[in-house]
Amino acid sequence: MPAGHHTVLLVGAGADPRDLLVQQGYRVLLASTSVQARAMMVRDMPRLVVIDLAGIEQDGPGLLAWLKTTPVSVGIPVILLATTDRRDERLTGLAAGADEVLAHPLDGDELCLRVRNLLRLSTASPQGLSGVAQQVAILNAVPANIALIDLQGVLVSVNETWRRHAALNGMADEQDAGIGRNYLAVCDAPAGPESVESRQVGAGIRAVLEGRQDHFSIEYACDKPAGRSWYLLSVAPLGEAERVGAIVMHLDVTEQRRAARKIRDLNATLEKLSIQLLQAQEQERISLARELHDELGQRLALLKLNLHQLNRLLVLPQARALWASIDADVSTLIDQIRVISVSLRPPVLDYLGLESAIGQLLEHQFASSTTTCGFDYAGVPAALAPSVEIAVYRIVQECITNVVRHAQASRVVVEVNGGESGDELELIIRDNGKGFDRATLAGSVLPDGSRSGLLGMKERMALLGGSLVITTAPGQGTRIVASLALTKHE
Repeated sequence: MPAGHHTVLLVGAGADPRDLLVQQGYRVLLASTSVQARAMMVRDMPRLVVIDLAGIEQDGPGLLAWLKTTPVSVGIPVILLATTDRRDERLTGLAAGADEVLAHPLDGDELCLRVRNLLRLSTASPQGLSGVAQQVAILNAVPANIALIDLQGVLVSVNETWRRHAALNGMADEQDAGIGRNYLAVCDAPAGPESVESRQVGAGIRAVLEGRQDHFSIEYACDKPAGRSWYLLSVAPLGEAERVGAIVMHLDVTEQRRAARKIRDLNATLEKLSIQLLQAQEQERISLARELHDELGQRLALLKLNLHQLNRLLVLPQARALWASIDADVSTLIDQIRVISVSLRPPVLDYLGLESAIGQLLEHQFASSTTTCGFDYAGVPAALAPSVEIAVYRIVQECITNVVRHAQASRVVVEVNGGESGDELELIIRDNGKGFDRATLAGSVLPDGSRSGLLGMKERMALLGGSLVITTAPGQGTRIVASLALTKHE
């Protein structure tokens, strides 16, 4: 492979080694500090590193150790340029992981040969630098702040989104967007209200790095010059057989939170409007029931009284027969209006409460039926909110109508109790009828094509913050349970 296809990173070296390698056709990068070297390892993906201890003596051993233990550089050959030709110095460099140790004064020809041979013999793992290069290219395309950290928590690499975020939020003066800085130390640093959340983040990252967790995530607020934003922090391990670090991602979820809040506000508005609509419907029912009872009912009663007075004046048998027919029709009409008025708004619900209203409803429905009905009412406060009373009454009314029309049941039981905790209302309606297949229900339509009213019942309970559960199967009857916390409606 031609030399020009390889990139060599010189750390702390002068112009002479650079010129020699450039003459051989290598692409040469220069780094004066270990921080710059770490950044270039990820950004430029060199295939070989030369560390000149004469130019970076204090940071040299630490950089060498980092290169041999960090996922971005494991398997990359490293040549160490020692300050002297002493045997102990060469052995120390080799023991630290250097692939070759050369001494000053530097032999340029030997350096070029050593570089060529090491590149030929390079056995960089496919999961090493080349794999990381592909990963970094992918991460740069992700619109989230992403960083790679080693097992000690040191920032090894960051993507372009992270760099832009740092520049836009007052961190542009931090060298190379924080690469080389210990991220765990950053998490441990804050004091005050932010310290609790920061410690949670630090603890989560440590748990992933140490193998105690496979993943960690937390949502947090961030106050920036442009205002408050929200981020979702996710941490996942790097390495398969053995963990070599972690990937840390900060995803901006501010817009999602605003959208979710808007949806919640819209749902709250819709719920409020739905409740107002139900209340308006009930008020209209009350008004209509009152009109039927007080106006039309009284007028029909007066008509019936006049008919009885007319009866004295009738002589012909045909006239008396016609009178009897009209009298019967008026009586039937009065009864029908009374039934409609009660169904619209049972007066007993206003004067005697829910228990009496349900009792009268069941007595009326099953008075002339072969179906037996049991009713139990216990553990419920004597006074309930009007919205709760009418919702429970309407559900019982709808369920009993379904039983009479469709269930073919011989036994029906209605129970109203205070639930397991005693501070809720639980309504249970069960029958031993033919039941139905819920898969064929299609929302609120029974198999015979008629409307079941189940959707309306669920909506009533949902608007009050309750729930309605239906248990049924063909041939196994039906059980409906409506539950509602009373603490919300005191």
